[in-house]
Amino acid sequence: MGVSTSGEAQTPYETGVFSVDKGDVIRAAARLYSGPARDVILAAVMRENDEGDPHAFAGAFKSILEMGNAALATQTGGVTVPGEVVNLLSNKLSELTGAGDDDVGRRADLLTRDFLIQMANRSEGGDPVSDFDWGLGRKGEGRYALFFFVRKI
Repeated sequence: MGVSTSGEAQTPYETGVFSVDKGDVIRAAARLYSGPARDVILAAVMRENDEGDPHAFAGAFKSILEMGNAALATQTGGVTVPGEVVNLLSNKLSELTGAGDDDVGRRADLLTRDFLIQMANRSEGGDPVSDFDWGLGRKGEGRYALFFFVRKI
């Protein structure tokens, strides 16, 4: 996630990796912006992390291709496939098998100064489920909800 205001660079916030199954609820809070009310851009990207290490499958394909490359060298007197091509092929094979990370969803919105003030004033009346939320994802990739709160400090 990230927040930026006019004239300032984006401030990224990385939540890390969460293991979730259908129906799980993960609560994690982070202050994304603190300062005077003004227009801000809020952005979020959610990615799936297949089988733990997203590069593990690319590494497995690379080791197989390197063994093939060594065999090729013995048959051709040292001619091999360049390392850059081996890397490209191993990454593409990983993608084709669905083993690479996929974008689950991404979104960016302008939150106007007036909207932020309205949300902050509304929150004084109690602790709502959230001031606003975003749904990310799609069938087959999982559906996720991000909940945001706006508070006066």
